[in-house]
Amino acid sequence: MYGQQPQDDSERITFNANMTMDFGPLRLKLGSQRYDFEGNSYSWGRVYGGTDGTFVSKSDFSMGYLNARYTISPLSYIKASLSRQSYDTVSGNRNYLHDIEAYGKRSAARGDANYFLRDNSFRNPITPDEFVSGRGRVISAYGTQTTGYDTRKSIRNTFSFDYTNQIGYNELKLGGSIDNHEISRYGLNAAGVARAIFQVDRYGNQDGVVTDDEIINIGSDPKDWKFINYRSLYVTNLGYNIYGDKWNGGYRQDDHMIAPAKPTQTRFYIQDKLEFKDVVVQLGLAFETIDTGAMAPDSDNDGYGDSDGFNYLYFDRQRVNRNGDGRGNYVWKKVKKETATHPRIGFSFPVSDRTVFRANYGTHWQSVPMTYLYLSDSQLSADILAGNATDSENPALKPERSTQYEIGIEQRVGAFASVKVEGFYKESKDYLTLLNRTEAFTNTGGADTQQNWAQYQNGDVMVSQGLTTNFEMRRTRGLYAQANYTYSESRGTGSYGGQNFYTTWIGTDDGYPKAMNLLDYDQTHTANVILDWRSPEATGLLAKTGFNAVMSFGSGTRFTPSQIYSTVFENRWEFPEGPVNSGTMPSYTNLDLRIDRAISLGGFNANAYVSIFNALDTEQVNAVYNGTGNVAEDGWVATESGQQWLANRLA
Repeated sequence: MYGQQPQDDSERITFNANMTMDFGPLRLKLGSQRYDFEGNSYSWGRVYGGTDGTFVSKSDFSMGYLNARYTISPLSYIKASLSRQSYDTVSGNRNYLHDIEAYGKRSAARGDANYFLRDNSFRNPITPDEFVSGRGRVISAYGTQTTGYDTRKSIRNTFSFDYTNQIGYNELKLGGSIDNHEISRYGLNAAGVARAIFQVDRYGNQDGVVTDDEIINIGSDPKDWKFINYRSLYVTNLGYNIYGDKWNGGYRQDDHMIAPAKPTQTRFYIQDKLEFKDVVVQLGLAFETIDTGAMAPDSDNDGYGDSDGFNYLYFDRQRVNRNGDGRGNYVWKKVKKETATHPRIGFSFPVSDRTVFRANYGTHWQSVPMTYLYLSDSQLSADILAGNATDSENPALKPERSTQYEIGIEQRVGAFASVKVEGFYKESKDYLTLLNRTEAFTNTGGADTQQNWAQYQNGDVMVSQGLTTNFEMRRTRGLYAQANYTYSESRGTGSYGGQNFYTTWIGTDDGYPKAMNLLDYDQTHTANVILDWRSPEATGLLAKTGFNAVMSFGSGTRFTPSQIYSTVFENRWEFPEGPVNSGTMPSYTNLDLRIDRAISLGGFNANAYVSIFNALDTEQVNAVYNGTGNVAEDGWVATESGQQWLANRLA
C-alpha cells in the first residue's frame, strides 16, 4: 500500500551539548544527549474497523560522558572515557496506557475508548464478501483494539582506558573496558486481565473487584487464581513480579518477583606493532569475560546453572519453583561467567615502493541479544503447560563466536590516490537457533512428566566471504573522493534465532535446516561514493563553504519464493516454491547532499548547514509478497480463486 497511513506518525525532540577544556597536556570533553520520542503505529484492523485503539510507543533516552586525554610525552599518551546511559520505553493502547485492567473492557458503542465489535465466532480472517459488504453489517464491525502492554528500563555504565607508547620500533598499546547494565522489563497481553476479573465478578456483586469469596464460589483457590490467569497472558517480568510490582529485594514463588538483570562485560588487551625495514607485524591478545548474571537450573550440582537443567524442572502449584523440591534438587543457580582469549595477528610488507601486501587473522565473540537471555517464571510455566506453540528464552546461552581471515593489497595511483583490494572469509558458530526439548521432564514431587517445548539454544553456523575494493583520493584542490565496492555471499543454517518456529510447532526433529542456504540479509553487491569539497583558499561566495555528496547502491536482499495466497482473505502458512532465499528483492540507490558554511559572529564560531536526504526520491524495498516478489501486489486476484470471486462480484 502506498501513501500516508492513518494513525501512523511520530515525533522526536533531541538535545545535544558538549564542552571541550584544554589544560596543556590534559584535554577534557564533557557531553550529553537527550531525546524524547512518541510514535503511533498503523494497523488496517483498527483503522478500517473504525476503532481508535492506536498503538503508541513512548521512549526517553539520556546520556552523559567524560572523555580525557593526557599526553605523557611526545611518544606516549593515555585516553580514558566514562559514560552513563539511561533508556525508558513504554508501549500499549494510548487510550489507557498504564491502566492494565482497562485493556480488556469492551464496548459496542462507536467512539467509545473500548469500542470493539466482532461476530460471535470471532473469525479471523473474514471472508471477501464480509470485508466488502459486511453482510448486513458495516465494515467497522470488524475493528480491533491494541491489547499488548510493555515497559522497559535500562541503565548502562561504561569505563574504558587506552595507553599508547612508541618505544623504538615498537608501538605498544594496552587498555581495557568495563561495561555493566541494569535492565528491567514488564509486558503482557493486558486484555486478559479484565476478562479474568469479569469471569469471577459476574457471579458476585459485579463491582469490578474480585474477592476471595467470589474466587471460592467458582471453585478456585484464591492463592493460585491470580497467578493462573496471569500465566495464560504470557507475562514477561524482570525487575518486577508478574503483577507489575517493582523489585523489592527478594525472589518469591508466590508472585515470582525476579531481580533486574545486571550483565557485565570486561575486556583487557595488549597490542604490539613492530615496524621493521621490510615488514610490519601486529600482535594482539585480548582477554574478555561476559557475566550475564542470569539464573538457570543446575543439572549436575556443580554450583552453576546450565542449559541441560531445563530438561528437569520442578513445578509446584502449577508453576515453576526456582527453589527446587526442598531437598537440593532442581535448584536454579547463577550461570557460569564466560571467558575467552582472542588472538589477533596481522602483517604487511612492501612488494614495491608503491605496492603493499597485507594479511590479518583474528577471533571474536559477542553476547547473544539480552532479550533471549532472561526468562520469567510465568512465561516458562505457560510455555510448558499451556500446550501452545511458543519459544522460550534461555539464560544459559553462550556467546556467538567467529574467526575471520583477511588478505589484500594496496596500490598507490599517481601522487594523490590509492586502490585497495581485499578478500575476506568469516566463519561463525554458536548462533541462536530454536529447538524442541523432546526429552524434557517436569516433577511435582512424585513421578516425572515428559514435556515437549521449544527453547532457544546455540547451534546455527554462518559463513560469509567476499571481495572489497576501495579507491581513495586525498584532498586535492579542495576535493576529497572515495569509492568502494563489495561483492559478498552469506550462507548459514539459519538467518535468525526464531526461523525454526514452524518446525518446532509441527513437533518433528527431522525438519531442522542442515544445508548452508543463502541468508535473509545476503546482499551480493554494495557500493558507495563520497565526494567532499572545501578549500581554505576559496574566496567570495565559496569562502568557508563545503559541499558533500554521498551516493550508495545495494542489490536486493533475499526472500523465499512461495505459493500465492491472499494476506487479507486467507489465513494459512506460506508454502515455498523454490530453494530457501533464492529470490532477490529490488535493488536501491540513494543520494544524500549537504552544504555547510562556517560563520563568525562576535568572536563566536558557528556552522550552518542544509542537508537533503534521499535527493533522488527513490524507494528502498525491505519486504515483498513472497508469492510475487512484488512490494505492492500479492497476486491473489489473478489466481483461480481470486478470478472466481471477482466474477461473482461483477455478475
